[in-house]
Amino acid sequence: MQLIALLTVLGLATAAPDGDKKVPGAKADWRAKADRILDLPKGSVSLGHTSGGSLHAAVRMPSRGKGFALLPHIPSRKTRYATDEMVGLVERTANRVRKKYKWATLRIGNISYRQGGRIPWSVSHRAGRDVDIAFFTVNAKGRPVRLKDYVTFDRKGHSQDGLQRFDTTRNLEVVRALLSDETVHVQWIFVSRHLRRKLLRAAKRKKVPADMVRRMETVMRQPSDSAPHNDHFHVRIYCSPQDVLHGCHNRGPFHDWVTPATEAYRQRLSELRELTKAPLASYRRRAIDKLVALNARSATDSLIAALDDNDDRVFKAAIRALRRLMPNSTIPALAAPLARQTTPARAAAIMKLLARRGTEQAAELALGVLTAPAKTLSRKLDSVGKRAATWLAALPLVAKHGRKAEALALVDKVLPGLGRVDLLVACHDALKNMTNNDVASRQGKRRRLRRIDKGIVERWTAFAKKHARDSWLQWLRVGFEARGFRFKKRMWSSDSIPTLIRAAAHRDPWVNRNAVRVLNGLTGQSIDPDRRTRTWRARHFRKYWKRHRRAQRSRSARR
Repeated sequence: MQLIALLTVLGLATAAPDGDKKVPGAKADWRAKADRILDLPKGSVSLGHTSGGSLHAAVRMPSRGKGFALLPHIPSRKTRYATDEMVGLVERTANRVRKKYKWATLRIGNISYRQGGRIPWSVSHRAGRDVDIAFFTVNAKGRPVRLKDYVTFDRKGHSQDGLQRFDTTRNLEVVRALLSDETVHVQWIFVSRHLRRKLLRAAKRKKVPADMVRRMETVMRQPSDSAPHNDHFHVRIYCSPQDVLHGCHNRGPFHDWVTPATEAYRQRLSELRELTKAPLASYRRRAIDKLVALNARSATDSLIAALDDNDDRVFKAAIRALRRLMPNSTIPALAAPLARQTTPARAAAIMKLLARRGTEQAAELALGVLTAPAKTLSRKLDSVGKRAATWLAALPLVAKHGRKAEALALVDKVLPGLGRVDLLVACHDALKNMTNNDVASRQGKRRRLRRIDKGIVERWTAFAKKHARDSWLQWLRVGFEARGFRFKKRMWSSDSIPTLIRAAAHRDPWVNRNAVRVLNGLTGQSIDPDRRTRTWRARHFRKYWKRHRRAQRSRSARR
């Protein structure tokens, strides 16, 4: 690539990142190339998905043109803005229909706001790549009707008032014009099933070429998550090749007659990855932000490398990017940059990133930070005060997946060395979540802990010693029974499910969390004990048990 070659010649491709320092030599040349990569191009740009994106430098659809006109209510709604590609497609489609059917006028509905974003009348239409087109209609005498709004048609193609009929001939021509366009590719035409069938029957009756019929069958769909679209066409186009390079995202399949800009996209990712090593911090940060816009999950290694950047703004940008893009398989790769961080804030930020993922791999790494800090953290973070923020982020993560072994590791190796009250409280809370017991209050009494001191260390040490030979499930049972939940038989059986469902609604968070963990194992569900409310979780398992009670008990009996 020219940019990479130029940076290499200048000796800048591997230059040590150090803020926005002045760079001698041909700085203007590489900056100009970098700006062409990072800046949005002239003209409209559709960004993001159609149901969650935005629109840059939108084009205003004219109120009327050759063969088309906006519906009367659209100008006041201000939903008349689109990409260059969409405006061109509408104009060419209208022109083709007008040439074949004199005085035919496409009636255009919602497109997008000037800057995109949510519109009240649709879930999509947020990125300038969706347009609503009213159906052509005829009256009882077969004459075209000039519409002021959409008309809803039943299965016979009649309007609700019986005065109008679906104009199959001209609507078929609209679909053919949209799918024949040589510049813009249509991804979907949303229309109700019964009207789709009418159009396909008409196409075969008129001996439309087989390839066009196949395209119609593929593109015309009744959406499964919205209105049936029995009053208008909803047309969606693919991102333009240029927009793909700046963060436009296509959802769904590429039809076999459409060629995605895969190679150009890969080339752009390669250029951006090189720019994460640029000599100016502002360009490194912008390159990271652009990788996020392009949803570049394959660039995770470059983002992890940016965690060692000397500039805090670049580091924060890398953290934000990894929250969005990092696959769980790359979590172990964070161990090395975590060990190299020399400031408490940066180490804590990486640990919080792991905590947001909440996977077992992340929990293993967090446990290592807690039990062997000398091996997993920088020597410059050698005091409890400097490690505190990292530990506070690591403890809830360990508690989420930890069982007996992790609890014993905290009691033996971590708890005795904590002198700060906030760390003692966090460790105490983590142990409650892992053991289902609260040694700081009387068993069976609902009492919040208001004050904690070093005496908590002795109590947890005594608990671990007393129950060292018990299994983790026995620990959980002791905790449940201390809160008044009795099990007639083994806790790990279907007979205990009703009791555990009641425990899932308990007010103590560690009790309802562990009840959900056991219920997941017994029922095969995967409900996150930290998501939703305890009331929702308990209701979910009650519904499950009502549906599967007989089958669950018969399986347990066979065991």
